[in-house]
Amino acid sequence: MAQSSRTVFLSFIDSPISGTGFPKTLAVARDLTLLTAEILEPHDWLKAEERKFDGKLLPARILVELPIACERLGAPLQGLHIGCFPLTKAFTCLLAQSCSAESLVWRQLSSSCRNLKYLQSGKRGMNSTPYRKGRIAVEHCTIIDAYIGALCSAPELVALYICMTPFRVCDPKPHSIREIPAADIYYEAGNILRRIGSSSSLKRIGIQYVEISGSDLDSFLNRLPQSGLRAIMLCSVTLHSGGFVSAVEILKSRKLSSINCSVDLSSLQGGEFGPPQGCRDYFRVRDKEERDSYLDRMQERMRPLLLRQATAYICGDEKVNPLLSGDFA
Repeated sequence: MAQSSRTVFLSFIDSPISGTGFPKTLAVARDLTLLTAEILEPHDWLKAEERKFDGKLLPARILVELPIACERLGAPLQGLHIGCFPLTKAFTCLLAQSCSAESLVWRQLSSSCRNLKYLQSGKRGMNSTPYRKGRIAVEHCTIIDAYIGALCSAPELVALYICMTPFRVCDPKPHSIREIPAADIYYEAGNILRRIGSSSSLKRIGIQYVEISGSDLDSFLNRLPQSGLRAIMLCSVTLHSGGFVSAVEILKSRKLSSINCSVDLSSLQGGEFGPPQGCRDYFRVRDKEERDSYLDRMQERMRPLLLRQATAYICGDEKVNPLLSGDFA
């Protein structure tokens, strides 16, 4: 890294898929190349957290220490993909023992990411989404918020994608095939959204599987550039207070000033779109007729008529904001 004359792009993954095609044990033992490959293969962190490692998941430190090392070695960090993260109980492993204060860790991480232009976190559920009966403990949420918030505060971001699906509260599959599970409870991400800066260079942004307030959503959208945007995606966003009417107006103003910007809205919940509702998994639907119509019903669920009308208004195909008739203060 010290000899890098350009910039650094880091991708942290723990894909459980072996790149060596799962060779036989005897073959690995006799072939040093295969043995080395197997040792270096990424492993599922969720399984590691379920075992007893004296409360330590040491590789988690790399998520913090490697970006900081890049800065110290003079290798600017421009791209970062967070494809793995502590998911159940190893959140404190992100904190280096060498730091006397937790706040110092996040200041150093934020400084190391000041040149960051591309950030992607949580795509594909980080390969493992554990079942949770309740929300993550507050002290652990503080670490999650601080880590992702430090990355999001980069002032020169061009593309930002945050998906918090691995941290949601999700109900285990019900015993009865006909039983509809409880709706997932998404991660409360207001603190993270408040850390996203007003980068004038931001072109693409995607936010998925979060729970926030209507005021936090409005504030976040108001900080987006007035022009130059190329894509805005809000998917599986739940409001625990307020409504979406102001957000729709802000999105319309951004669309007017960025003609080529695509706006993708789906699975919005709370406010004008009603409370979250659970749904049965496709593979648990046994009736053929019901199965044939499942995808159509899911499409309607993701983009109901009111949401389609709101999107049409944002894009200039409708003259009146369809959400104005509601009262969700």
